[in-house]
Amino acid sequence: MKFTSRFLLPLAILFLWMPLQTHAQKAAKLAYKSAETLRKQNKCSQAIAQYDVAISEDKDNYVYYFQKGRCQYSLGRYDDAIRSFKETLKYKEHFASAYAWLARSYKNTNDQTTAANYFKLAARYESRSTIQLQYYLLLINILLDQNELVETEKYLAEAKKIGPDNPNVIFYQAELAAKRKEWTAAKISYEKALETDDLKNASDSKKAKYYYGLGLAKSQMGDMKGAQEAWAKAKFGPYTRLVAQQQKQRGPSQTYKTALSYYFTESYEESEYYANQLISAYPDFAGAYVLKGKISEKRSQPDRALYQYQKALELEKEPSKKAQTAVAMAKIYREKRQPQKAAEVLDQAVSKEARIQQNPKLLAAKAQAEIEAGFYSKAVGTLEA
Repeated sequence: MKFTSRFLLPLAILFLWMPLQTHAQKAAKLAYKSAETLRKQNKCSQAIAQYDVAISEDKDNYVYYFQKGRCQYSLGRYDDAIRSFKETLKYKEHFASAYAWLARSYKNTNDQTTAANYFKLAARYESRSTIQLQYYLLLINILLDQNELVETEKYLAEAKKIGPDNPNVIFYQAELAAKRKEWTAAKISYEKALETDDLKNASDSKKAKYYYGLGLAKSQMGDMKGAQEAWAKAKFGPYTRLVAQQQKQRGPSQTYKTALSYYFTESYEESEYYANQLISAYPDFAGAYVLKGKISEKRSQPDRALYQYQKALELEKEPSKKAQTAVAMAKIYREKRQPQKAAEVLDQAVSKEARIQQNPKLLAAKAQAEIEAGFYSKAVGTLEA
């Protein structure tokens, strides 16, 4: 009889407990279903209250904590979301999605180091290769921002194993090369990414970051024409502002200095090449036309030099530079035994620009041309001025 009582008592407790447990799980599922409906309607504050009901009825279900964390994240409650995702991992230790959401939450609290560590765990435990690749890319983005270039290279190698032809993988190869100032390698990778099937028919806005990087690489290589062509295709979203910053920062001065350096070493072909690049990128840059005029003079091409100087004269806004160009044109006309033309050019320069009417070199050249042309009374007036 005693044996029977000992046996029946635990059994009775079990039978009493099971309906209670089943009832709690049903209540939890109902609350969870309600929470999910509210979440999908973007009513996350109300949804969180229902997730809490579900958790109070069934504390061991990791899904309830996880979905609650997602709602907290969408409300910008990142610290609360972090706590929920950590609770999730107590009940499902190797849940890759929870690690990924933890990483995102820490990233939004500006704790980039912790975010990177959680993306590493997310990638480690993710079994789906396409999702694993996304985690690697998010990790690489953080590592690059932190200048962790050795770590970047390590995880980029892992990403390449999964998606060697993925344009984002190739993009980060280019970004890593750019960080190391390996501009030729960066340029090749940006161009390779743009040639992938994924990007060939993609929208211009999607390709903007690739063209922006390509423009930066080309500008660092001295190819300002190529840089401007690439940047023209990158003017979407935030890249519009970044392109404007690069153009303002660099301007034509760097390429112009390169062109001048070749000119002074009598490397006229190279000098003209960079002058042409300047004109392609900055059509209103008068100095490039002046330089081409000087190169034409060195090559004994007076008519071509006059054409280039005339273009410069039309574009130049600085009076002193206009005077110099007009004097250079007058010199060629005088050498061609066309003093009337020389006087005409100088007369036009003086009449259009009051600020250079007293320029000594211009007035001297003008008087000399007028004398050679037989305009003696004009020459006297010029000299008296």
